Amino acid sequence: MFNKQTLHSPKLLFIDSIFQRTILFFTIIALSACSFSREPIDDIKVIQQGQSSSTRISMKDVCKGFVVDEQKLKDFLTYSSVAENQESNTHYQLLPCFSSGTVYLENQQYQWILRAGGVGEFYNDNDRFTKICGIKCCNKVQGVC
Repeated sequence: MFNKQTLHSPKLLFIDSIFQRTILFFTIIALSACSFSREPIDDIKVIQQGQSSSTRISMKDVCKGFVVDEQKLKDFLTYSSVAENQESNTHYQLLPCFSSGTVYLENQQYQWILRAGGVGEFYNDNDRFTKICGIKCCNKVQGVC
């Protein structure tokens, strides 16, 4: 069968050591990816609060309660996910309540619109993307969803 020298040979220990180091390396990478925001977030400005795209007076009154501050937008950017299907982004504009402003992401200025319902649109002359707040994000960023 096996003898003890074969199981503990330097060659097998070396392979086992490389395997353990590789597992450790990928574990550290995965944990750090979960811990930090992907983009540096800087200079958040809120320009409009509790706005409504609806013309109904009752809806305008409801939307006045949708208030976003700098920390809430930063948390939204940290915990939300980029929408995969960018062609359907116009559907999100049906959500009537929103706040808006500007933010620097990776040293580029973006205009932003964060809509009640957990949808954020970010755009500038060169780029446009939408982020969506899922269940975990909605639990962490109170008042967005």
